[in-house]
Amino acid sequence: MDFEWSVGTTPWSRPSKVVWSILGYLLSIGLISKLPLTAKKRVASFKPFEVLVSMHSLFLCLGSLAMFLGGVAAYVHEGRKGGTFDFLVCKEFADTSRGSIYFIGYLYYLSKYVELIDTVILAFKGKSLSVLHVFHHSVMPVMCWLWLEQRQSLQEIALLTNTGVHVIMYYYFFASAIGRPPKWKKLVTLCQIIQFVFSFTMGLVYVCVRLKRQKACSGEFSLCVNVGINAIFLTLFLQFYNKASNYDRRPRPHKKSA
Repeated sequence: MDFEWSVGTTPWSRPSKVVWSILGYLLSIGLISKLPLTAKKRVASFKPFEVLVSMHSLFLCLGSLAMFLGGVAAYVHEGRKGGTFDFLVCKEFADTSRGSIYFIGYLYYLSKYVELIDTVILAFKGKSLSVLHVFHHSVMPVMCWLWLEQRQSLQEIALLTNTGVHVIMYYYFFASAIGRPPKWKKLVTLCQIIQFVFSFTMGLVYVCVRLKRQKACSGEFSLCVNVGINAIFLTLFLQFYNKASNYDRRPRPHKKSA
């Protein structure tokens, strides 16, 4: 594949695009949150809005599945072509992000802008927006931009784990949107926690490889930023999971018999 990531040439690759997109995202949800609750409920009950919610979740579910399968195919091809799969943990330094493995990474990067609609949907539904949710969506485009720009090591494994989790998560959102919510809501958060624990495990693998090589792999600065942000994500997800678990264990009031 002839794809090549080039800042200023590849669509939506300029840092200014990333910054303005995030600022626009934060401004939009801020303005929506200021709307009267009745106005937001009117929008949320509008039939085209309900269709948009379900189609948005279905699109991201199927898109995540396509990126996962496309990623597997691209990485297997790259490994067979080079005779090694070492690039999955430690990339050699290169001048450009070129080829099918970076094309999948680019699609993944663009999907993070589509996911910003999640917050708009929640805002119109009158849901409270947690720090976890807003922080997560705000920072992901920056992280994925760094992946491509610095040719970050471990990005392929992170992409596969995240898209795998998103297949489950967005299927849950889609099923809930059409009135058939699965009974495994907490599984979604649990999968996300496992994802971040796994990312730290792979970080330790990288450290071992790094020490053995006695020299840095490509994108080490980006990787360090990634680990720091993932630590914040894990802390917030654990708090969210514990809060949800404690809520489920609260005694429910008995209904009075007629």
